[in-house]
Amino acid sequence: MAEPRIEDWPDPPAMDVGSPEPAVYEERGTAWVAYRCNNEDFSRLGAGTGPDDPGFDEYCAVLRFTGVESLTLGPPGDDRLHEHPLHDAGLEPYSFQVVEDSEEATDGETAHWIVTFGDETLEVIAEDGDVLESQVDVNAPEQALSQVGR
Repeated sequence: MAEPRIEDWPDPPAMDVGSPEPAVYEERGTAWVAYRCNNEDFSRLGAGTGPDDPGFDEYCAVLRFTGVESLTLGPPGDDRLHEHPLHDAGLEPYSFQVVEDSEEATDGETAHWIVTFGDETLEVIAEDGDVLESQVDVNAPEQALSQVGR
């Protein structure tokens, strides 16, 4: 078998690297993962900006995984990502990634996703993964999970 390699998963919106606060709900082989998104308008805020400026808006995104065989959310965080077994394959912090030639997904029906949040890492082995909602206008990931149709 070929060596595993990390590829970018370009579909999910960028996370708020300061406080993504991922939340997970799993039921009957489907998992939903919500996280706080990066508001690109925030970086342009300056003196005299009013409270109604879109740079202050907070929102979350929700990922959905179906046919889940395995899901873990835990260490390592960004400060110890170098200890992850796939670090040398190209694993990056604050990223959405797919592992090609994964030793964990060998049946030809599943894939291996890794999302590296600041304090923890999400790993999912599942048949499919997609962005269910790219912008849910709430302040907290738990609220986003309660609003999406799961």
